[in-house]
Amino acid sequence: MARFRVNSPAVIHQTFESEVVIVNLETGDYFSLRGSGADIWDRIVRRLSEDEIVADLLRPGEARVGREEIEEGVRVLCGELLREGLIVPAEARGADAPGAESGAPARASARCRPYERPVFEKFTDMRELLLLDPIHELDEMGWPKPAGGAVAGER
Repeated sequence: MARFRVNSPAVIHQTFESEVVIVNLETGDYFSLRGSGADIWDRIVRRLSEDEIVADLLRPGEARVGREEIEEGVRVLCGELLREGLIVPAEARGADAPGAESGAPARASARCRPYERPVFEKFTDMRELLLLDPIHELDEMGWPKPAGGAVAGER
């Protein structure tokens, strides 16, 4: 029953409809999670354990695959996220308790699509650009502010 949390502040993320974009600020790599991968990420952000994620994805009438397939998908995806340094093990109490990530609005808990194999893609094409200028501050949404705190278009 492993429980994880987002490896912040080294990792930032944003959900766009059915896709999550994740940036590792230490490596300059960025990632895309689609399909059930986005749903699993949402539950990791909410600090659900792997078992709780599987149970949530198995809601009656919503899962069109067996428990074993969902368990494997969750386990494999969590392993890949760990290897990439996007998530880290979390404690089950205190600041690491379920739902504890501040500033990360949870998506609606009701699923609007059936389980499908998570799609996890890694991109390295912007690594040099993302690592070029160290990021000193994050805005209220967790996105990097340019050095000096100015926002693009501001003077």
